[in-house]
Amino acid sequence: MSEDTHNQSAANAKPLLGGRNLTILVAAVTGVLGFVGGSLVSSLDSASPDDIRASIGSVIPGANVTSVDCGVGGDVCEVLIEDTVLYVDRTGRYAFAGSMLDLHERIDLTAQRQEELERFAALTGTRRVAAAAGSAGTAVRQPAQPAPPQNDFGPELSTVDVTLPIENAVVYNGGQDLPVIHVFADLTCPYCQRLHAEFASIEGYEIREYFVDWLGRGGGERARLVLCADDRAAAASEMYAGGNVGVTRPREECDAEYAGIVEQNTAFAQSFGMRGTPTMVHEDGRRYQGGYAPAATVLAWASAS
Repeated sequence: MSEDTHNQSAANAKPLLGGRNLTILVAAVTGVLGFVGGSLVSSLDSASPDDIRASIGSVIPGANVTSVDCGVGGDVCEVLIEDTVLYVDRTGRYAFAGSMLDLHERIDLTAQRQEELERFAALTGTRRVAAAAGSAGTAVRQPAQPAPPQNDFGPELSTVDVTLPIENAVVYNGGQDLPVIHVFADLTCPYCQRLHAEFASIEGYEIREYFVDWLGRGGGERARLVLCADDRAAAASEMYAGGNVGVTRPREECDAEYAGIVEQNTAFAQSFGMRGTPTMVHEDGRRYQGGYAPAATVLAWASAS
């Protein structure tokens, strides 16, 4: 989930199962869920995750429903069949495939989920490949391709002493002698954008956001412009939202001055075995075991001893 276009319309969404197979699957799920919805959950105001699993199982016998999440927003549940993302309404009757967009945050939620699945596959040494002809709705796993050279991971450390200079970061709530949360982020990463939006609600902590060139989609180039801006914090928000930012200095000067800083940030992230963005590190060295989290969760983690 290119993240340069988080806000692509559902009409332009990339099919997850591909062409005719996806059409057959969605039509089948929609039609049979309608039937099952009438016979199985007709007495319920909303279907439970188990009801939805049973409905899909009636449509696709043997389907490996790996997750049903009814907390994604609105009145829909996210359903994962292997790595395929579908959405089912809370009655358990209707299903659809395509991008679900958060219009308020201007984020493609489906694209975020796909990136999370791809990142997990990279960590576990597997990757999803297209289903073989004639095997609609199935997924095949093969060994992952080698990671890009820039992400030559070191050993994954549970505690990290962040020694990067503060000048390498975009600082929020600075100059107040507050405890520090370090955040390693790529400006093309949608989860990083969501975490960035939470910063305003994280009170009582100084946040240092170190931009890395991690996903191979131009994050380094964007980071150089943000670091070159007169107001780095405002520039970061603008870059996340629109993929560009204006600076008063010639671009060549920005590249020359800040390319080394982005490389230093990236190399440091590699050195402690960072596997994905965003990654949070408390000033006491603790790493948050996950990526994006809402402000309340970040505060609970940060305040824990």
